[in-house]
Amino acid sequence: MLKPYKTQDGFTLLETMVALLVIVVCLTILGPIITRVSAERHSVIQSETALTLLNNYLTEWSAGSTVLPAETIKNKTQYQLIWNRLDAETMQLCILWKNSAERNTKLCGKAKR
Repeated sequence: MLKPYKTQDGFTLLETMVALLVIVVCLTILGPIITRVSAERHSVIQSETALTLLNNYLTEWSAGSTVLPAETIKNKTQYQLIWNRLDAETMQLCILWKNSAERNTKLCGKAKR
C-alpha cells in the first residue's frame, strides 16, 4: 500500500523573506521616533531638575543665604544661574541650560526676604 504524499510543515523561503522585510521596514520607521522620544524624555528630566534648583536656591536666599553661585552641574548638565536684584527685598533667579534636544532653555523665578 502506498503512503499518501505528506507535505512539509514550515515556511517557504519567500514567506520568510517577506516577514523579515516587514520587520526591517518597521524598525527603519520606528528607530528615529524612539530616539526623539528618548531625547524629549531626558529634556523633561532636565527641566524638572532646573525647577528644583530654582526652588532650592531661591528658598536658601530668602532664608538669608548670601552665597549666589554662578553655575552648577547636575546629572551631567551644566546650569547657568543669573541673579538679578529687583529691589531691596526681591531677587530674581534665571537658570539657563542647553537641553538634550539641543535647545537653549530658560526658567526664571522670584523670591522675597
